[in-house]
Amino acid sequence: MTKNELRATYRSMRLALSPAETKLLDTHILAGLQSIDFSTLSHIHIYLPIAKWNEYDTMPFIRWLRHHYPAIFIVVSVSQFDRGTLQHFVWNLESVVENAWGIPELVVQPDTVAVAPEDIDLVVMPLLVCDRKGNRIGYGKGFYDRFLHECRPAVQKVGISYFAPLLEQIPVDPWDVPLDSLVTPAGTISF
Repeated sequence: MTKNELRATYRSMRLALSPAETKLLDTHILAGLQSIDFSTLSHIHIYLPIAKWNEYDTMPFIRWLRHHYPAIFIVVSVSQFDRGTLQHFVWNLESVVENAWGIPELVVQPDTVAVAPEDIDLVVMPLLVCDRKGNRIGYGKGFYDRFLHECRPAVQKVGISYFAPLLEQIPVDPWDVPLDSLVTPAGTISF
């Protein structure tokens, strides 16, 4: 299958999950995220979930992280669609609104602290599916690939998917950045 065919197939499969199914799956994903060793990390980038796309809801994980690791800075992004890039900020419970594309984003205030990509230790990212080498299928706009190229090589790249990795290899482009690990309802897989 091509990337676009995989994207369409897995987007449909994720949208077909019922609220009861996603609630159960989310419980298992949260347990997988909680098993990560956060003891040496200072900046964790976490996406804010797009409900209409039935993404894993990261908010319970964010609340857990704030409670158990209050010294960790939670970093979220604001999309720059005209450039196809992301800007990153420390999230201190400032307001979040949906942008014109229905993506929840931080309302940046004058005192909101910007974060350079090279300061981020771990990136938790949404995706539709990946293969057994960590090659992922996202939404096809390349925002995360461009962002990950700006990060330190040692940044931990953690994907979240409701689906197990594909046995077949996903077609890879030169700019694609693979995951280091994938958290699914069935467990965590390292690549």
